[in-house]
Amino acid sequence: MDFEELNKILIVNSENRIVVNIVYAPVEGGYIGAFSGDSGGIFDYRVFYIDEDEVANIDDDCDALDVPDPEVTAETFSELEGERFKFEDEDDDGALSKEGQAFIDDVEEDDGLKTKYSSSASEDIIYSLQDEWSINFFLDD
Repeated sequence: MDFEELNKILIVNSENRIVVNIVYAPVEGGYIGAFSGDSGGIFDYRVFYIDEDEVANIDDDCDALDVPDPEVTAETFSELEGERFKFEDEDDDGALSKEGQAFIDDVEEDDGLKTKYSSSASEDIIYSLQDEWSINFFLDD
């Protein structure tokens, strides 16, 4: 699938370990994406669909998501996971790759975290996902 808009959110701790790594794109009927992050000592990977009402469906199997856009396939989710993985070290779960480090390098640490959103990414995605995910990170309302 040709993504017209690919959004990225990366949050790392003071040791430059990944807390949250999200890649998502708009599709007919909402957003699809992939995320990874710290889930209490386990590095968790999932895919998601957020509908127009901002209701999130999260699973480790993209076929379990009820995405109404007929152009969205398992290959689409595989592409998103590939984009997400670009920020992750292939040999060390939770560590940044060189590309991930370059993405976040210009960010100042605040309360022990560095957070960067690509130009069109929104924290609304985190608000939609955080009540359903197992990641140890939450934004306050």
